[in-house]
Amino acid sequence: MKTTIKLIAISCAAICITSCASVLNGKYQKVTVHTNNSNAKVYVNDELQGEGKNVVTKMKRDTWVKQIKIEQEGFKDTYLIHYQKPKSPLYIMSWVPFGLLFYPPLTDFGPKSWNYKKDVYNNKIPQKISKRNDEQKYVFIESTSFDIDEDDFKVKIIKNRQYTKGKDKFKDITGNNEKLEYDNTVFTSSLNEILYKYNYIDTTKTIIKDRTNTKYINATIKKIEFNNIYDKACRGTKRFLTSQVAIEWEITDFYGRPEYTESIEGASGDFKFSKDEEQIKKCLQDAISSSFLKFMGNEAVDKLIDKNNVGEEIELEQIVIKNSTTPTDIKTAMSSTVTIKSNLGHGSGLIIGDKGYIVTNLHVIATADSLQAITNNGKELSVSVLRTNPKYDLALLKVDDENHVFENSFTISSQKNYEIGDEIFAVGTPNSIELGQSISKGIISGIRVKEEEELSYIQTDASINSGNSGGPLISKSGELLGVVNAKLLGVGVEGIGFAIPVEIIKEALSIEQD
Repeated sequence: MKTTIKLIAISCAAICITSCASVLNGKYQKVTVHTNNSNAKVYVNDELQGEGKNVVTKMKRDTWVKQIKIEQEGFKDTYLIHYQKPKSPLYIMSWVPFGLLFYPPLTDFGPKSWNYKKDVYNNKIPQKISKRNDEQKYVFIESTSFDIDEDDFKVKIIKNRQYTKGKDKFKDITGNNEKLEYDNTVFTSSLNEILYKYNYIDTTKTIIKDRTNTKYINATIKKIEFNNIYDKACRGTKRFLTSQVAIEWEITDFYGRPEYTESIEGASGDFKFSKDEEQIKKCLQDAISSSFLKFMGNEAVDKLIDKNNVGEEIELEQIVIKNSTTPTDIKTAMSSTVTIKSNLGHGSGLIIGDKGYIVTNLHVIATADSLQAITNNGKELSVSVLRTNPKYDLALLKVDDENHVFENSFTISSQKNYEIGDEIFAVGTPNSIELGQSISKGIISGIRVKEEEELSYIQTDASINSGNSGGPLISKSGELLGVVNAKLLGVGVEGIGFAIPVEIIKEALSIEQD
């Protein structure tokens, strides 16, 4: 019995001596994060630690990498990592007396046998962000996509010592990883989050956007690289992730016409390593944000989003258009409508003269390379753009064949000829060219005024689809009331469409009818 007790006592003593750091070291350690900014907020694993230039944090000794986030007003968030690297001085006690008697000695490898470096310095230069001011236009995301060649997607594994010294020594493990699933929702949501945060998205006018005060962005990721960085001392847990991207950015006007394009690289901060898909997305999202903010800070982009940059105001010389037979019923009105076909899709148009003049929406034809008008009887005619008015989203086209004559065409009234509650009909080509000159019935639901643009729109509950854009809104007698312009889209939204009032067409396109 006494022998057993002695053995137990000796074993306990041995464990205590060989695990001094694990036994005597605290469960948490204080680590100071130096932010270089008195207004900076410091988070560790998403928990707020404090605010100021020097923030004292408590980090658990558990061998896992800690994620640090530094928030600074007017700057992109900075991401750093920190992990236990130096051995606790207490582990030296584990060498005595065993280190003197045995080699190799019994050593303490417990989680608390490692310390953190007491200070974390933010040596990264934060990216400055300027919030949109009242002198700048709104910016919306139009499209995002991935266009990555096989050679432009890399996954590298690098020793931290090589990484910090900037040495290009790594092991390419791209082939050992499953192919990255490109998800546009991550790309789009990260950009929209930034635009919303910094006031570039107008959340007060979501139905009808200001055409002269709005820009759109298209973005294509062309290259992605992930760096899986590990520490030689403990490759299993002391690992973190960074990423780099190359993105082609394009800014366009309201109608999708390109105004500036540039390819910009972006790099993420340091993210604690995890095979969790969300953590990988966060790392990629940070690199995307870096590239985006560089693009928005470009002098050329800054000039384009300046409200005072409205382009040259073009004075249109008046065109006198000879009219033909004016529709007096719905059937004749439908024969005065055409389908506008382009290399990008289709819309609708309305005939306003016997010599092939056609009015449509600018957004129907703005980025098209070729245009044709398909008549009510299926004849296809080549057409050209004569003039446009971006403010009103209107365009005037003309059939190229000088000998072609339209028997029926609309008369454009210079006065308002409708009231709320009036029965109306929308004529156009919804969804498919095969449905050319379809008609839908409704009423005028309201008149919506955009005071800042001095514009009015007719609101209707008639069934309207994208292909209806540019087609006529008419009365039961075939009289032209307006030009179909837009439909309010959304889950559960139905029966809300808009038209440009007839009384502004002549002035907007500088035309007169004889």
